[in-house]
Amino acid sequence: MTSLIGKLVSKTEVTSSPDALYDIFAHKPYQLVSVAPDLFPTFDLLDGLWGVIGVVFSATYLEDGKIKSEKATVVAMDDANKSVTFLIIGGDPLTSYSTFSATFQAGIENGKNIVTWTIDYVKLLPTTPDPTSFMNVAINAVKVIDANLPK
Repeated sequence: MTSLIGKLVSKTEVTSSPDALYDIFAHKPYQLVSVAPDLFPTFDLLDGLWGVIGVVFSATYLEDGKIKSEKATVVAMDDANKSVTFLIIGGDPLTSYSTFSATFQAGIENGKNIVTWTIDYVKLLPTTPDPTSFMNVAINAVKVIDANLPK
């Protein structure tokens, strides 16, 4: 029997400091629009304040050549461990998954700057694919921000 509960984890080596990347993803994710407008055409604040647990935002993003949308909230933020967790509360991911969250964490492993994305999800159907294309969007966001941050 195929499990409906899943987890994807991806680690990406970066040249930017973990602090700088965490600052963008935890406190200023709206900057993705100016840095990568083709990948993230919109990023809008709906409720709350950027950089605060409970903030609600909507975003459009390019996934597999198609513009998709999401509504999300920040449910956890840990400045000491440079991690932030986004819970998807609406939009395209919830057409295939009943629960969907993505956690960003920046740190140093074996002397290298590393960003780890962890996606936790529950599929609506056993035939639903793992969200690898969404993971690719998250990885590409890190790569684009990393390439555009001053070193």
